[in-house]
Amino acid sequence: SLKDIAAKAEKDYFVYANRNTLVSLQAIEEMTATEVTLLEGLHFPVSRTARRTLKKHLNV
Repeated sequence: SLKDIAAKAEKDYFVYANRNTLVSLQAIEEMTATEVTLLEGLHFPVSRTARRTLKKHLNV
């Protein structure tokens, strides 16, 4: 159920980033504050460097 998914997401500290990729909060924290924008509680990499860091972290 949606409630279960929300609970799991909260438990695993998942944030929505890079449009359709769920990454852990740790992955976001590895980027600098200037590369992440907080928008309505969501973290989005906003620079090319951040996107490269994210891709490297996720090995995609």
